[in-house]
Amino acid sequence: MRMEKAKDLIAGTNTRNYEIAEAVGYSDPHYFSYCFKKYYKMSPNEFREKLSIKISAVMLHVASGHSVTFKNPSLSPVGYYLKIIQLTSILLLSNKKV
Repeated sequence: MRMEKAKDLIAGTNTRNYEIAEAVGYSDPHYFSYCFKKYYKMSPNEFREKLSIKISAVMLHVASGHSVTFKNPSLSPVGYYLKIIQLTSILLLSNKKV
């Protein structure tokens, strides 16, 4: 689905909203923002900001010595970071606290 891909692009890149809109098939970035907000109950910018705050909290948690376990032990440090972004975006959208 287009909104899922948009969410992944927002979570995993620094791409601007109008570029994400084009990448997922919206020619009007304002309409894309409207649809994103209708689907996720927050604008793309709100999602990006909240995700950034949540990622910082998770990274601080890990940096303070708490363990985080993933099922794939072969992940590189970058892979772990990307997994944290993915899991944090899922938590953000489900409104659970980290």
